[in-house]
Amino acid sequence: MDTFRSLFCTKRNLQVKAITPYPLIAKLNIFLLVLFSVYSAECNAHDFWLAAHGKTSPGNTVSISARAGSEWPGKQVVRSEGMVEYFKLFYGNGSQWDDIKGHDNSFVFGHYKVKENATQMALLKTNNYELNLPAEEFNQYLEEEDLQEAIDYRKNNNLTETESFELFSRIAKIYPRVVDSSSLNKKYNLPFEITLKNISSEGNTSSHIQVMLSKANKPVMNKRIKAFCQGSEKLYYSKTNDKGLATFEIDKQGIWTFSSVELTHLYHGSYQWQSIWTSLTLALPVHNK
Repeated sequence: MDTFRSLFCTKRNLQVKAITPYPLIAKLNIFLLVLFSVYSAECNAHDFWLAAHGKTSPGNTVSISARAGSEWPGKQVVRSEGMVEYFKLFYGNGSQWDDIKGHDNSFVFGHYKVKENATQMALLKTNNYELNLPAEEFNQYLEEEDLQEAIDYRKNNNLTETESFELFSRIAKIYPRVVDSSSLNKKYNLPFEITLKNISSEGNTSSHIQVMLSKANKPVMNKRIKAFCQGSEKLYYSKTNDKGLATFEIDKQGIWTFSSVELTHLYHGSYQWQSIWTSLTLALPVHNK
């Protein structure tokens, strides 16, 4: 059972707040908006990904929305006030970007007019939010997400009956259009990032792909990555090797999302944990246009 769905449906104690410098009244408004977006997204199951809408050829306008859930289709998420740290659009292998404009209190996170006939990559990073979970729900969440280091730490320090105070943020990438598949290999030096590395086809039935998980451009080892295809409830799992690579068998065409989470214990301050959720969404198999 989904951790956050269980929390809201049983009206357990849960606090989710945006970390922002706004005055008290604004903070209250942000809290209510975040609470609404959490509820509308199946109680804010952590997996978070982007969806693109509209034609992606030059001259057209593309809009981007966000979804959250433990599996497809999840629920659409509201862009709440103070939620977005940055939202950028990159073309090809370029290092320059355009800001993707959007409005708070909307299901549309942002939109842009296509300027170039090149690969498009939209990158969203949220601000930090704080989350307080009772011990039982936090333990369940750690099990569901295969966060063994955190499980062991809590057991070894007699913390399994202790509630958690966590900071979390999200990073999401989507490729609405691919013109040159070589641009998919580009890393963006993010705090936590999934990048497509290799694709090998086996006839017309399936392909094997490798994705890389990195943290500030350094490979992350022995970490689980989840994948799913839009329109299917089937989930795929793979763990990264010593080079940060995980291999998946892609057995259907469609829009695929790959996601993972990094949870770090904090030794100072009022928070015990900090998590970063990352996702990559693109059409597979890749066809250059």
